[in-house]
Amino acid sequence: MNKIIVSYSRKDSAVARKLIAAFKKIDFDVWVDWEDIPPAVGWLEQILQGIEESDAFIFLISPDSIVSEVCNVEIGHAAKNNKRIIPIVLRDVDPKMVNPIIRDLNWIFIREQDNFQEGIEKVNFAIKLDIEWVEEHRRLQVRALEWHRKKDPSLLLRGHDLRNARRMVASAENKDPKPTELQQTYIQFSTRDENRRLTLLVSAAAALLVMVILSVTAVVQSRKASANEKLAQEQKTLAQENEKLARENADIAKENQLAAEKNQLIAEAQRSAARAQIYQSKTGGLYISTLLALDSMRRSPSREAEDILRKNISLLPVPVAQMEQNDLITALEFSPDGDSFVTASADHTACVWKLSGGEKQFCVTSSGSMEDAAFSPDGSIIATGDQSGEALIINSKNGEIQNRFNYGVPIWDVNISPDGRALSIARDDGRITVIDLVARKFDYELLTFGRLNVTAFSPNGQWIASGSDEGTVTLWNLGDGRILNGPSHHGEVFDLAFSPDSSKLISGGSDSVAFMSDVNAGKELFHIVNEDWVEDVTFSPDGSWFVTASDDQRIRVWDTATGREKIRMLQDSFVSGVDISPNGQWLATTGYDKTVRVWNAATGAEMFQIPLNDYGNLIAFGRDGKYLVSGDQSGDIGIWDVSVLPVSTSYLQFDGLVDNIEFSPSGDWLAASDEGRVWLLDEKQFSTFSGILKDKPILKFDSPLDDLIISPDSQWIGIATDDGEAILYNIESRTSRTVSESDYAQTIAFSSDSRFFITGDYEGVVQAWDAAGGKLISTLLEAGSEIKSFASGVNQLAVGLEDEILVIDAESGETVFEFESPGDHQRMTFSRDGSLLAANNSSGQVYIWQWQGSDLTLLQNIPSEQASSMIFNPKGDRLYLGVLNNVYALDSFTGAEISRIRHKDSVSDMSFSTDGNVLATASLKAIQFWDMPKISQIQGSDLIEAACARLTQNFDAAQWTSFFGEELYQKLCENLPVP
Repeated sequence: MNKIIVSYSRKDSAVARKLIAAFKKIDFDVWVDWEDIPPAVGWLEQILQGIEESDAFIFLISPDSIVSEVCNVEIGHAAKNNKRIIPIVLRDVDPKMVNPIIRDLNWIFIREQDNFQEGIEKVNFAIKLDIEWVEEHRRLQVRALEWHRKKDPSLLLRGHDLRNARRMVASAENKDPKPTELQQTYIQFSTRDENRRLTLLVSAAAALLVMVILSVTAVVQSRKASANEKLAQEQKTLAQENEKLARENADIAKENQLAAEKNQLIAEAQRSAARAQIYQSKTGGLYISTLLALDSMRRSPSREAEDILRKNISLLPVPVAQMEQNDLITALEFSPDGDSFVTASADHTACVWKLSGGEKQFCVTSSGSMEDAAFSPDGSIIATGDQSGEALIINSKNGEIQNRFNYGVPIWDVNISPDGRALSIARDDGRITVIDLVARKFDYELLTFGRLNVTAFSPNGQWIASGSDEGTVTLWNLGDGRILNGPSHHGEVFDLAFSPDSSKLISGGSDSVAFMSDVNAGKELFHIVNEDWVEDVTFSPDGSWFVTASDDQRIRVWDTATGREKIRMLQDSFVSGVDISPNGQWLATTGYDKTVRVWNAATGAEMFQIPLNDYGNLIAFGRDGKYLVSGDQSGDIGIWDVSVLPVSTSYLQFDGLVDNIEFSPSGDWLAASDEGRVWLLDEKQFSTFSGILKDKPILKFDSPLDDLIISPDSQWIGIATDDGEAILYNIESRTSRTVSESDYAQTIAFSSDSRFFITGDYEGVVQAWDAAGGKLISTLLEAGSEIKSFASGVNQLAVGLEDEILVIDAESGETVFEFESPGDHQRMTFSRDGSLLAANNSSGQVYIWQWQGSDLTLLQNIPSEQASSMIFNPKGDRLYLGVLNNVYALDSFTGAEISRIRHKDSVSDMSFSTDGNVLATASLKAIQFWDMPKISQIQGSDLIEAACARLTQNFDAAQWTSFFGEELYQKLCENLPVP
């Protein structure tokens, strides 16, 4: 009976069960995870063992299975064991997204629209093809794995079994599945063992024969001493030979042991890497994933483990300090100088901490749960309020309590006015008591309806706003005494915030609505409906946009003027807190998924994900944006250094998706396009502006632009539209002309002297046009197949075709170099000096060639992802790849990854400033400008140290046992504590 194993996504369980039932009807022994994994057994190990013991591995292809981390681990293990792999398509997918192991095989289609029984018959035929070898391959692999794991020589093959295995393997070189390396090793060691046994048997027989001869000789020829002496010498020689044979056998055994130990380490490293991948995709699993990847590197370094570590490092900030209070953190506020911060807790204490190292300055105890704490503008005092009704005024330097006020009802919020002269105390009975901080006595009282959840002074000190559990929003003008009723929420008001110019107020509540109000009129400007409670709201530093965080798991960025949604981010549970960095570049959020997230405010890309031990409650950036502080519901407080984030100097937001960007070679302007529009931006705009682009485009087209380039002399812009037009735009005259037209988008380039505008069309024709006059000069190439891409070098043009790259002279069209390279070369680029050429093909491979004399020599072939953009830095020592959600920086000469910058969605284009200090990247509707000297670079030798610097502790004993059983505990990061 043929043994098979079926790999599938849990979302395809119904179809999988139907297929498995059909396989069983045709006498297949089907291994299924819901039937064959005993309780309390490691599921991953059982699945991997099931793959090893199967004749064939069936993979059910669907949009869910191809992105499943576990499914891809199973595919890799099946390929490693050279199993016959049979892909079955359940639902159509993009082949480019499929694991290359599966993508390159013949697929069997059993979709809803396909004939089910015909599909089953095709699977039956595929499995039983050359079934004698398939069964022998499975039997031999299982025995080899058992020998490899137990290191027992008695498990080696012998006699007829060994001869049959050698015969089958020798005849299977061109069969499917191919013999595995482990099978070859198993047979090799079995053959050595067989030879050793035969040698020992012959030696023993020879020794016995000698003894018989000696006995007979002793009786018959006892007087022949010379003969006895000769025989003794023969015995000595034979003993020496036996001793030599024993040493050789010992050496073989030692080699076997070393090979077995090495293979065991590799297997254990692969297991840790597979687990690290699984935890990498789990919410809050980055710390465990990083430790597992470190264990994998410790046992046997691999590219897989390195990729996991680099991704995790890019997602984790550097922990500075971890502190705690004994209960829920209810408030968190920085001192005006930014050197310290205060936290209030339900454990009745308010504590002040140093920001740089987390040292506790002091704690003050109150009568009830501390609900809020606030610094005065000059930082000299701290005001607190608790549930017993007690308000304290505390010396912020030494913790001395200067004043006590008690109102007998819970205090939910305290605020100190911007001029430092007044303290507002929001109470459970709907009253705001205002204390004169100069005289330290009662000044006046404000009254509204319901329990006051939140209050705030406007930045200019003219207004106090409050929100209650009754849904009322009230504003008091402290200058003229006016009282204004803001929009009414149908439920509790959870948060409110004034705009930086004090003209607007945003409020959010349990009715899932956020209201924007005009402060001076108290009228609603607009409202925004969310899908669940709006827990937190805040304005950007310039007030042009604001953020809402809600229990629908979403964080949204809105335009203040229009109320139009700009960006949305998704967390994995209720979002309870949000803060914006002082420079407006980053958003920090936390909530019930037990993580802190840091997002790019321009694109919504997730930059950091910090695991917490409990529900996140509060989050705040330090005054200079270097540090981030979090507090959770168990009382834990964390300080994180986020300065390791890639430094974005500024950004521009567009209305449409940005297609292309390029710095002018002169360095004083930038060209960009979004959805058929072309923009010119001068140096002052892109170096200082952060926000929505308000200029007008210089050109508009009916279709998006496929490419946009600038001539080396900065006089021309070349444009290729999706409609097949190739257009030249003159910078000085601000005029444009269509140079060439085609049915399909064309590939374009400029010659290095800017004289020629070069086009390549779908039929493979490459033509050079006079840039100044727009006339056709010559046809450089007729390739006969579609031109996929151009790369313009010094007097040379690289032409990317399918499975081939040509390098031609840019003036004469003469072929300078020609070489085969598999795949569609959709991205190519020369280094600025023309010495290096890089290409990225449709399978994701990156090739880097270097000119050596008249030949292009391949430097690197790097497995990567399919790039949407690619560029060398001006020095040529780094190659930057823009892919989905990332920009990778690779060492041009070693191919090693050096750094990465996280993005959201595909990075459609990149361009360097002339001096190489600024990299512009385009993704979604934004262009971002990165300060390259400040981008941290991590060499391979520093990778483990960098990973450990992102962690707070090693595995504890229970975690170690869970992952590694009875193996002796080891610290994976020497400088980190063991819990």
